[in-house]
Amino acid sequence: MFVLSAARKNAVKLFNAHLSCRQLTAAVLVALIAAPTALVSPAFRVEASQVTETSVSYSSPAEPFIIHSPSGFPNLASIVVSSASTLLGAFAGPAQPEGLATAHVPTLGERAFAFFAPIVALMPAAASSEVIIDPEPMAPPQPSSVVDFDFDNDGKADIGRWHSANSELKVKNSNGGSESLFTVGCIPPATICSSHGRIAPGDFNGDGKTDAAIFEAGIWKYKTSTSATEQTISWGTAGDVPVAGDYDGDGITDAAIYRPSTTTWWVSKSSGGYTSTALGSSGDIAVPGDYDGDGKNDLAVYRPSNGNWYITGSSVGSYAFAWGIAIDTPVPADYDGDGKTDPAVFRPSTGTWYAYRSALNNGSYYTQAWGNYGDQPVPGDYDGDNKADYAIWRPTTGSWYTLKSSDSSYSIQTLGVPGDTAIPSAYLKQVGGEVTGDALAAARLQPRNAVGGTTLYSQNFSWGTSLVNLPGRSGLDAGFGISYNSLVWTKVGSAIVFDADHSNASPGFRFGLPTIEPTYYDTDQTKNVWAYMMMTPSGRRVQFRQTAVTNIYEAADSSYAQLEVTNATHPNDAAAEGLLITVRATDGTQMSYAWSMGAYRCTQIKDANGNYISIAYDAEGRLDTVTDTLGRVVTVNYDGTTGLPGTITQTWKGSNGSGSTVTHTWATFAYTTKTVATDFSTSITTIIGPPNGTAVTVLDKITYADASATKFDYNGYVQVSKVSSIAADSSTHVLNYVSTNLASPSSSQTDCPRFTHTYTKAENFNMSGGAPQEIDVENLAPASTSFSGPNGSESTSMVKVTMAGHPDGLYTKIHYGPSGWKEGLSLATEDCVSTCTGTDRKRWTWSDWTQDNTGISYENNPRVKESQVGDPSNTKKTKVYYYEPSTGVFPYGLPAKVEVYDGSTVLKTQTTTYNLGSNYTDRRIIGLPSETKLFEGTDGGSLMSKVTYAYDENGYTASGQSVSPTQHNSAYGTSFSYRGNLTKTMRWDTNSPTTDSLAVSSSVVYNTAGS
Repeated sequence: MFVLSAARKNAVKLFNAHLSCRQLTAAVLVALIAAPTALVSPAFRVEASQVTETSVSYSSPAEPFIIHSPSGFPNLASIVVSSASTLLGAFAGPAQPEGLATAHVPTLGERAFAFFAPIVALMPAAASSEVIIDPEPMAPPQPSSVVDFDFDNDGKADIGRWHSANSELKVKNSNGGSESLFTVGCIPPATICSSHGRIAPGDFNGDGKTDAAIFEAGIWKYKTSTSATEQTISWGTAGDVPVAGDYDGDGITDAAIYRPSTTTWWVSKSSGGYTSTALGSSGDIAVPGDYDGDGKNDLAVYRPSNGNWYITGSSVGSYAFAWGIAIDTPVPADYDGDGKTDPAVFRPSTGTWYAYRSALNNGSYYTQAWGNYGDQPVPGDYDGDNKADYAIWRPTTGSWYTLKSSDSSYSIQTLGVPGDTAIPSAYLKQVGGEVTGDALAAARLQPRNAVGGTTLYSQNFSWGTSLVNLPGRSGLDAGFGISYNSLVWTKVGSAIVFDADHSNASPGFRFGLPTIEPTYYDTDQTKNVWAYMMMTPSGRRVQFRQTAVTNIYEAADSSYAQLEVTNATHPNDAAAEGLLITVRATDGTQMSYAWSMGAYRCTQIKDANGNYISIAYDAEGRLDTVTDTLGRVVTVNYDGTTGLPGTITQTWKGSNGSGSTVTHTWATFAYTTKTVATDFSTSITTIIGPPNGTAVTVLDKITYADASATKFDYNGYVQVSKVSSIAADSSTHVLNYVSTNLASPSSSQTDCPRFTHTYTKAENFNMSGGAPQEIDVENLAPASTSFSGPNGSESTSMVKVTMAGHPDGLYTKIHYGPSGWKEGLSLATEDCVSTCTGTDRKRWTWSDWTQDNTGISYENNPRVKESQVGDPSNTKKTKVYYYEPSTGVFPYGLPAKVEVYDGSTVLKTQTTTYNLGSNYTDRRIIGLPSETKLFEGTDGGSLMSKVTYAYDENGYTASGQSVSPTQHNSAYGTSFSYRGNLTKTMRWDTNSPTTDSLAVSSSVVYNTAGS
């Protein structure tokens, strides 16, 4: 039997039990040919009994047109569905408004019947053929009593997250909000868990509660409770996609996989036996569900290339359904409470959901705006009314936003960190695609990506300015600024990710203080170490790697900063949300961090004297107030529409402190939108970010306290292409600007667009004919070459910098390390004219680098050990020898001896010894010089200078403090020493360098606040 159905009220059905395959195909084609030629797209052709199709996409969710295949022709539906759905344009009704669609929509059946009826008469006559108009849809079955992702069996879905690094599932139960913690497939801390598994929750024992489960490379591991013994199922292989569900209707979840390599479904039934079914095509997304309401999971795929759903119903046969476009995320669920899974999509570009109402089956559908392009849809029945609720999880903050179908109220909860997977999204397309957290971290830390500031090797265009600056006690000033980096896209293999840094003032902009991202296991370049990543205000990324002391992490960027986790000895000992972190610089400054909305945020900065700055955040993890050492409070006020910074203010007394309270505005932010219009190469197969056509909110202008301003222009990749400084007297008075050729990136970009030209113009500068002229500087992309220097010929990656119209034709070559741990380090420069040989090379520099371990391929505190500078007739050289307490060990990168040469002869030598007593190093006060000596020639030559230094002598006094200082830790009292304050300097007689009476001494006394 062949059925052609509009799946609507008054549906058209064609029955003919005796038609051949050719007659069936011809019957469908006759219907298609009868339509206007313009509507028949894609085209069909019949050759050697084969029918081929081409794809079609839609600008809005097409209404579904369903073709049921007869049992003898299982592939017919997929053969004709694309062309059948093309006819929708002829019958489509008006677009629905945003919100809930409740009015009756004229059905496709009602609109199409008049079109198809004349064609039916042309079909070959055969016995038992008839046309039936079905006036009513089937009555829906009762809703199933089983709720997906219900871990506590209260009839409501629970929110939860999976942290792949330690294979930990954390569930916040809906029956009171208590939390359950499952560790499946990994026992921390001894085992390093793979991040390449996938969560696969389900009710594997049929007790009505969802069980925590993990699938990886054909192995399923699950627990029925937090304390239960882990169970194992072997089903599948590497590369398979888990699609667990109840396929046999016995109330128990079956282990099932979809194999993309062969487009085959394999189901291991809990009732016994297994099935294998071919369904799908390359690029399809598995979307299983109970589409026919018989209590059994049906096989189904969503094809992004044409927006079609291909469903094999367990009771109604196979059919195809057009619903969605290529950029949509399929989100099947029962939105109308009829016990059937409804085809539905989430459109990231607009944050809109489109859900077909299978209960009415008359062409009507729900639309709901709920979410944004970076959000992960997580539909589920969170209020227990047997209807799926619209819900999203925001990976950047760990926030869950749920719109309840029962009363249209919404809830906001927080659970999870960036890099986690939301448990209710286990069987949905992930907003992050196949990019894992560790792979993204490795890409972000590559030398071409990890920088802050404008660098010619990375071709990162940056900008920054101070917003607030309040001088504080003992040099601990309070203030923060805002910065911009143009590398807002990060390439990871064949994928590219937008705004991986989670910018807090629109894409690419960061203001405030550093943030720290959750721990991850770094396998890049065989590091095999746990690590944290810090995002600095400049946009630079700093990795902290675990040391032999498992709760201590150290930076490897030559800063020797240290990170300590204070309430866990191992990353897996506690959830990220419960950890406290302290970061210490080498001057004794401590920064305290606590978890807030997706990241660790700095809550206090304290110097070695106990003075501190306090920082507070709002419920969304946004910077709220900064209180400096003198108790002054700076407040960040947020725009009510965008949720981004609106103004930065401070209240104080006018008339030099004696007048009324006034509010001073340090900065005001204005925003606009930019429509995304990227053009990435076909080598970029996955774009994780806003699709083309999306309107993204961007920072338009910052106005300062003196009414001057900075204005920003953007390209289609949402990168700043021009920065203009505006005078206070007029919004059109441009004092100067810097623009780049990012304004018009070339087509088919294979990575984030990077600048190769800057154009600068300033008022009353570079004048010609009474008008300022633009300065054009070109910096070509790094190119492989070599540099002949003191160590012979070295392979380099060279950037050539040229200024258009330079009067002498001068240009510069900058040579960078091309790979390994030297990648991105400046090895040499050449200032040249013409050929850059002989006297055409006017000046050159060269640096030789070392690091703590030169035998590895990645950064480990690099530093210069020799540098040279020369011209055609002279060369100068400097050598640096670092503190080496034992052979090959160079703690802290402290220079112990520096030699300065004239050619090959040592002209002078300086030696330095340090106070490295444990009382100081334990407080991370490192690098206090105790003695410096300067010699003529080598360090065996004539002594020319000797200076010694002493610290924290004679304790601290409370004198000079009439009141207790604000924002000062009282533990730093008169008896608290070892702060690193210089208290005595002695300059010695070089003829009698050990005679105290001949030395000149100067001393300083401090109070308890270090003043």
